[in-house]
Amino acid sequence: MSDAQAQLGVDQLAALWEEAVPGERLPEEVLRERLLEDPDCDLSLWLAARHGGRLVGAAVGVVRPDPAGGKPAGYVQFLAVAPAFRRQKVASRLLDELERRLVSKGVRAIRAFDSAPSYLWPGIDVQFTPALCLFERRGYALRSYEFNMKVDLTRPLAAPPEKERREALERAGIAVRRLRPEDEASLGDWMLRTWGPHWAYEVGVALRRQPPAGFAAVQDGQWIGFAVYDSGRPGWFGPMGVEPRWQGTGLGIELCVRCFEDMAQRGYTEAQIAWAGPRCFYARKLGASISRVFARVEKVVDVADEEQRGGRPA
Repeated sequence: MSDAQAQLGVDQLAALWEEAVPGERLPEEVLRERLLEDPDCDLSLWLAARHGGRLVGAAVGVVRPDPAGGKPAGYVQFLAVAPAFRRQKVASRLLDELERRLVSKGVRAIRAFDSAPSYLWPGIDVQFTPALCLFERRGYALRSYEFNMKVDLTRPLAAPPEKERREALERAGIAVRRLRPEDEASLGDWMLRTWGPHWAYEVGVALRRQPPAGFAAVQDGQWIGFAVYDSGRPGWFGPMGVEPRWQGTGLGIELCVRCFEDMAQRGYTEAQIAWAGPRCFYARKLGASISRVFARVEKVVDVADEEQRGGRPA
């Protein structure tokens, strides 16, 4: 195992993943953006297992700083083993080395896949039973479950009529429009102040798509809401947010519908709402249903630090 060729190995990671999990495609451009272009990317945490020069297993990790100023957290961002080399402890050896390197960088805990803001999954898909069992055997404890929801874009959306929605917003002086590249500075400042660095990062990614993949709401020249898609994976929707004083006005529905209509025009047949919440809003107002369930797991490696913080972090 080594980190040699990691920088040029995204194409190999894509090929390995396609072989390991053929039902879920991870194109090279997605892996490059999510992993190699991650703002915290550290090539010393890119590990490869090879047999006769062929890549048969790989693991990628990242360290995220603690916003509160404490010790950072480590994440397993990517893990895959070719089917012919499973049950030969390849995954275990990769994780042994990755965990060792993460611990050497002073992390307080290690988590699996939910490495926001640049992530591939919100956690371990519970349908991937071997992966879930692997992390459980290694002492990772369940923190929570997260959900993706889906909206069928080939059918009429379960939302109030367009005329009714838009007239209500016009009466309130609210304009909803597509994001523009020149919005980056002012929108970014508002995102950081109102929603925090994680969502600001994801909206920044969507804003740099050609054309920008999202919409925003403005009232009296001030940002009050946003919704984006394709910020993480093609066909994945989110995040979406509306300032509290405008929640319940139908603005969130309008922002979602604008994105879903745009996605349908770009050829998507389904919108996957990533890390969905509030789930009842999406289910009742937009006809979304739960499509995937992810287990967020964590191994605490600095017990003293966690005790000082008052227990396992949320």
